[in-house]
Amino acid sequence: VNGYKKSTIEQGIAAVARWAADEGQEGLASHPAVKRALAVAAKIAVPGKVQKLPLGRQDLAAVVGYLQKQGGYLGARDTALFLVGWAGMFRSSELVSIDCKHVHFTSDGRGAMVYVPSSKTDQAGEGAWVFIATCQEQPQLCPVSALQQIINRVGGMGPVFRAEGSSTPLSKTTVGVRLHKALAAAAIPNWELYGAHSLRRGGATYAVRKGVSIRQVMTMGRWRSDVVREYLYAAPSEMWEA
Repeated sequence: VNGYKKSTIEQGIAAVARWAADEGQEGLASHPAVKRALAVAAKIAVPGKVQKLPLGRQDLAAVVGYLQKQGGYLGARDTALFLVGWAGMFRSSELVSIDCKHVHFTSDGRGAMVYVPSSKTDQAGEGAWVFIATCQEQPQLCPVSALQQIINRVGGMGPVFRAEGSSTPLSKTTVGVRLHKALAAAAIPNWELYGAHSLRRGGATYAVRKGVSIRQVMTMGRWRSDVVREYLYAAPSEMWEA
């Protein structure tokens, strides 16, 4: 069992138990010997990943404020990376795959449509359009404006999010690395508890707190099950407002 998570081991035992039941041997999973083996496995199994905290709007604003003071290409790119990721509830793999040709700004100025060619829950590669709304009440936090600026900087062709002077898209691991750096620089407490997925979780949590239904959030974030419910709780800096 070395090298496996406890949940993986449990799934294996359940599969064997179903096979045994089909062969007329009921109750294999509840056998004392199996229970003792599972207890040992739990002690040496690979620990599961700790879920990252959702990034609250206040902390997002602090990060963006730091990046805008930093300026330059990296400041503009990371501002767009984090705002778009948060507002669109994007996975990091989806974010870095966005191409300029995948972005369509609406003629009425209300937002932008971003096409996601494929994602974790879209193995068939059917793709999906994600609408990102303009933020008029806080222009500095507007994901649409930030997206337009970085597209202009890269010349309107190729990957939206790339290293300066490169035509190669960022890797998905870069999203978390850059977010960690920005959170630490903006003096966000416990920044090490956040990761790339904090953008997705933060956007979903904020939407629900603003009255968007779980079903709508599932559609917006391209969730295929109600596992999204596990994502929805306030960030530490916003607990007192809940």
